[in-house]
Amino acid sequence: MLKSLELKIPPVVHFAVVGGTMYLVSKQVPKFDYSLTGSKVLASVVAISGVTLGIKGVIEFKKEQTTPNPHTPDKATALVTQGVYQYSRNPMYFGLLTVLIAWGLYLSNLLAFLLLPLFIIIMNRLQIKPEERVLAEKFGKTYQAYKAKVRRWI
Repeated sequence: MLKSLELKIPPVVHFAVVGGTMYLVSKQVPKFDYSLTGSKVLASVVAISGVTLGIKGVIEFKKEQTTPNPHTPDKATALVTQGVYQYSRNPMYFGLLTVLIAWGLYLSNLLAFLLLPLFIIIMNRLQIKPEERVLAEKFGKTYQAYKAKVRRWI
């Protein structure tokens, strides 16, 4: 069943569902709320960092004139390995995760953070691994060398 969902649901939908669930959990179980001086400012800085990272990932794809569309990795015309892709094979997804971390900081609820691994698992299974299969087939040894050198997330 999961195979049929691969590359079908936009990553931003996974992001929104996990973010919405984090919000619901924080409201339903307030006994796990915490207070951290400056958490809203920290959340803003982390969120801006995540958005910036995602935008930089898209910019690198545009420079190479290849598609950033997460549904069609088979239409990639170039393997992007420069810029933020020197540090993460998935900076756009890492940017989304970073924004979810910021959201957790903003919500100030410990249980909300427990949902972050769910986002990683979903993205790995339904988006990243299928993309990796396509890229390995399309770019062969070049992709394998890149994959050996640069981590999936960070």
